[in-house]
This record gives sequence, C-alpha cells and structure tokens, in this order.
Amino acid sequence: MNGYAKNGPRLMGVGPFIVFCVVAAFLGGASRADELALVLFRPIGIGLLGWVLWSYPLTQFRHGRAFCFAIIGLIVICTVQLIPLPPSIWTALPGRGEISAIDRLIFGVEIWRPITVSPRATWNTLFSLLSLLGGYLAFLALAKSNNNLALKSLLAISIISIMLSIVNLQFGHTIFPLYSLAGIGEGGLFSNSNHFGIFSAISILVAVILIKEDSLTKARQARWYAFLALVLLFLVGVVLSGSRLAFAASAFACMIAAMVFARNLDFSNATNSQSGLISRALGLTAHSRWPGRFLLFGFYFSIIGCIATFLYVATLQRELSIGSFEAPDLSEDIRFRIIPVLLKLATEQWATGFGFGSFGSIYPVYETDDIMINKYVNQAHNDGLQIVIEGGIAAGLVAIGLLIWLALRIVSLFRSGDVDRGLVAIGVVAVIGLGSVFDYVLRTPLMAFAIMCILTVLLSSKPSMRSEVCEEHCRKSGSNMNGVS
Repeated sequence: MNGYAKNGPRLMGVGPFIVFCVVAAFLGGASRADELALVLFRPIGIGLLGWVLWSYPLTQFRHGRAFCFAIIGLIVICTVQLIPLPPSIWTALPGRGEISAIDRLIFGVEIWRPITVSPRATWNTLFSLLSLLGGYLAFLALAKSNNNLALKSLLAISIISIMLSIVNLQFGHTIFPLYSLAGIGEGGLFSNSNHFGIFSAISILVAVILIKEDSLTKARQARWYAFLALVLLFLVGVVLSGSRLAFAASAFACMIAAMVFARNLDFSNATNSQSGLISRALGLTAHSRWPGRFLLFGFYFSIIGCIATFLYVATLQRELSIGSFEAPDLSEDIRFRIIPVLLKLATEQWATGFGFGSFGSIYPVYETDDIMINKYVNQAHNDGLQIVIEGGIAAGLVAIGLLIWLALRIVSLFRSGDVDRGLVAIGVVAVIGLGSVFDYVLRTPLMAFAIMCILTVLLSSKPSMRSEVCEEHCRKSGSNMNGVS
C-alpha cells in the first residue's frame, strides 16, 4: 500500500513542489558536475523522487508523460553506458583504440570497460536526471488548478535572481557566492550569465500568459500595466547579463508577447474596458480625431523598434562596460570555431556516444592547434550535437521524439482556438532552441525544470470549472474516508 492509498488526497498539496523550487533556485543554477551546490542538490531531488513515487499513484503524472518518458529514456541510456563490456566489444567501439593500447601497456591485458569514457561524469548525469525527475513529478502531483501557482513560483525565482544581480552590482561583488561565475556579466541565481539572460527572456513569456488569464492581478483594468512593469524588470535582467544571446532571445520573446498583448486589446474601440486603459493613458477618447488604426500602428512601430534595438545590440562588438561582450565578432567566437570538431565527433560516435557528461574529457583529444584557447571547454555549446556525441543515436531519437510531440501539441492548441497559449509555447521553444544551439541552457537543472513545467502548463488543457469541483469533491471524499478508517 503506497502513501496515497493510506493518506488519500490529504497529501495533494503544494509543499513538495515549493520545496523543490527553493532547492533548485539556490542549488540548481550551475551545469558543471563539480559544483558543491549540485552535490547538495542531487540527493535532495532523488529523495523527493522516492517520496513522490511513494505518496502518489502513477495516474497522477499522466499529463506529463512525454517529458517523463524522455527523462526515463535518458536515464536508461546512462545506465547502459555504465555497464562494463568485455574487451572484444569495447575495443570495437570508435575512439577506444588508444585507451585499449594504454590498458595493455599498464595492466598487460585488456580490461572490461563501460561505454562511457568518464564513468564518474556519467554517474553525475544519472543522478542529476533522477533529481530532475523528482522535481518534475512533484510539479505533476499538483492539481491542475494550481498550474498558475507553479508559473508564479517560477516568475518569483526570476525576480529574485534579478534583484540579487542588482544588489551584487551595487556592492561591486557577489554577496551570495553560489557558484564560480562564467562570463563577466551578472549571473543572478545562475553560474552563467547567458543562462540568467535566457531565463529573464522566458519570464517575459510566462508573465504575458499569466496576465492574459488574469492570474497576477484581479483588477482587469490594471493587468496590462502590471505586464509592462514586469517586462521592463525582465529586460533589466537581460541587460545585466550582458549576453548577446539573451538580447536576441529577449527580442523574440518581446515580439511574441506583443502579439498576445495586441490580440487582447481592441484598439479600434477606445471605450472598451481593455483598450480604454491604453487610450486614456495616451490622452485619447472615443471621440478623438485619431482613428484606432493609427494607435495600433504606433503600438506595432514601438514594439518593432524595441525588438530591432535588442537585435542590433546582440550583433554589436562586445564592450566590457555592458557585460561579457569581449569577442570582436561572431566569426571568432569559440562556439563557431569548434563546429568542425563537433561534427567529426558526432559522425564518429553516432552509434553509442562517448558517455553522458564525458565531453569535457574527450574534447581535448580532438582539439586542433588552430582552435586551441587558454580556456577550458567543458561543453559543446550546441546541445543538438552534444547529445549525439555523448548519447549516440538513442539519445538523438529521444530528443527528436520529444520535439515532434511538442510540435504536434502546439499545432493542436491552434486548432482548438487557444492561439495565445500556442504563441507563447512557440516562443518558449524558440528561445530555448536558440539557447541550445549556441549554449547549453538545458544542462542547468533549474532551467530544465522550469522549461518542463512551463511547457506542461501551456500544452495541457486548462482545468474547467467542473473538473475543479470534481477535484474538490474527491479531496473531501478522501478526507472523509480517512476519518472513517
């Protein structure tokens, strides 16, 4: 008998989710396996995984089964990569010949080895995936009526991260040193300024869907004022990050948010309860000589100007005064220079991969003299290629399958008439896709957890009044049954 059968719906609370949010916010903002914060984060997440599985029936998690299957698939691949293989099989794998020769030189015989060339790194990846699954199941254990609460929690994490960056900037040093920072820009709750900027850009999309559904303020007249204030705050986070990648991502996020914003405001009728807010703010009335179409034109012109400015800054020469903008041009960025090496690794290791987490160990072997730099390259800065390099074709199929599912779910949103959620979902996927092509944003537990929660909320059906009533009835019935027993 599991915990749910013994305690019933009484356990259906937000406690586990809030606990994981706090832990992920303050311990899950790094991607390097040797960070002390991640060493503390993993056992907490794994412990939460066991507690959630004991406390809830598996049917509670069915609306997130796509992400669950993807994580479980990666866990299975990691496990297989850790199984020792006989020398006859292991030495036949590409890239293992030199290691086999070293074994014969040192030990006199060929020894059994796993697929991964760095077992410790693969164990770390396995534990990280298990802890991530624990947090995601804690989110799925929430009632659907608490979906907006989950989004608000993630929004709060972003705001705290920006506030922390502002305080750090004011004092001139990091007052809460969680990790060793990568980059010159501010990192907030993240160890990488790129990840901090991307998270701020995604927060714009979370804010617009919450505002649109009246979930941040009950005053309908004031909700878009709140949205504009939040957008300005999150753009401050983007600027503090000093990341060109974040500037480009925030420009796209602003474009999607503007589309949702415009869809929910009728500029042609200044007396409308929603558009009247904007009209009065601009000094217009229903009898103004300025037609609504000019107001609409001005709105779009302002948005396009904002987006163009951010895109322009994203391609500028980097200046130390605004963050980590130190590279003279994009062509000299290490992300572009190592692409030939990444393609060579991917074509050689498409069958089994070198093992999850082992990129930092194997890359120096393939690094050529013309791209050698005095910095440690521990990630490929391209998740699409790195997942094949480390996990082989099996991991690539998991990623492709998840992307196909996301595309089908987004199409179904548009077909069902939920255009706003469809637009925001496209925005989230596009921003993360941009971050994954030029960086490794999803290798940060906090980012991966937040993205799964956001997309699950956006792509799942909104709870109807009837379902909420039934849910409440089930809770009461369960409580009564517990009292009788």
